[in-house]
Amino acid sequence: DTDFDKYLDCMQSYGHNFTRLWVDMNYLSWKPHPWKRTGPGLASDGLPKFDMTNFDQSYFDMIKKRLLKIQGRGMYASVMFFGSYNLMREKFSLTTWYPGNNINIELTNAFNSTNSSSFFTTNSAALEIQRKLVRKLVDTLNDVDNLIWEVMNEPGGTAAAVQWHKEMINYVKSYESSKPKKHLVGMTGGWGIG
Repeated sequence: DTDFDKYLDCMQSYGHNFTRLWVDMNYLSWKPHPWKRTGPGLASDGLPKFDMTNFDQSYFDMIKKRLLKIQGRGMYASVMFFGSYNLMREKFSLTTWYPGNNINIELTNAFNSTNSSSFFTTNSAALEIQRKLVRKLVDTLNDVDNLIWEVMNEPGGTAAAVQWHKEMINYVKSYESSKPKKHLVGMTGGWGIG
């Protein structure tokens, strides 16, 4: 927390009023993750595989605590539901969503282990696991004012990526419509599309 406070001090010293949170949360090297590492079996980093339906509450508590600190300074933040697509595009096997790094058969059935663009799925079972993360973040953070949702960093400009992004934006708006607060939902520009 001390480092985070120093980060916010630095931002404010330059007059910044906006930051983005949780760009790399789906990378194996990132800590903490939103999901518990329950196994059975080991992920490609030698640690237990993830259960992408079993959340680690400490992750969500930390995000809320930091978001409230940002709000207390009169600043805004975007919170990404799915982090960055950068490493997924380059080395899918080093991410939590990679079929060999989690125990969820729904993802194994939907995602092609040699093609990360399969993450932009239309498979209903895999979409439900993705939506479960969306719901958990919305439920945790809906009461915060200074929040802008962001689906994913630089997902690429393929038709599948754009369509999946739009579906996620519509899902967030629909799910949040019954909540006390409604937030903007941002769509990041695609990688390499000019």
